[in-house]
Amino acid sequence: MAVGKMDAAVGEVKFSLKEAFYLSLEQFKLRFGKMLLAMATVTLSIIFVVTFSVYSYFFQNLSGEIGLERQTLSQWYYFVILAMVVAIVSISNSLLMSVMERTKEIGTLKCLGALDSHILLLFLIEASLIGLVGGIVGFLLGMIASFASLYAQFGDLAFFIFSNAYQTLNWFWMAMATSVFLCIVASLYPARRAANLRPAEALRYEL
Repeated sequence: MAVGKMDAAVGEVKFSLKEAFYLSLEQFKLRFGKMLLAMATVTLSIIFVVTFSVYSYFFQNLSGEIGLERQTLSQWYYFVILAMVVAIVSISNSLLMSVMERTKEIGTLKCLGALDSHILLLFLIEASLIGLVGGIVGFLLGMIASFASLYAQFGDLAFFIFSNAYQTLNWFWMAMATSVFLCIVASLYPARRAANLRPAEALRYEL
């Protein structure tokens, strides 16, 4: 696939967001198996975030009926933070491995005219794709886990979490935003490292 179109007038490479997305999507498909661990850690962190949010909503609205103190939820903060840290480290490691494995490819792209900003954009989009997949799966599993746990403890009262469609939609967007944000933060160093590779050195690189 072409890296971008050359503007003969000014000698600059035009690299559209659409081209960057398709290139990143191709790499995402090719490396899907190798990214499973990163996506799994993102999914796990989002499960914790969603479960914590659902439990908070449930207890804040029904605490009088079930007689549960709000302090019971304080322990979830530590799990959520720990899960996010693990996710960031895992994603960063996965993308660093991707940079190493694709060093020659990055060098080739740069020789064809790709700028540092183009390479940076490719890796940020790739990280965002990991976040999207992890966010969707994490949200679904988080909702299922929350409902199953609440139903086991409080019976039919657990259906209360589905009583407000707007709230459910808020949880979904929160999960997606958190997931993508985590992945972008984790990808900043690997993406910058890839963008700073020198073409000549990259082409001579041996894994």
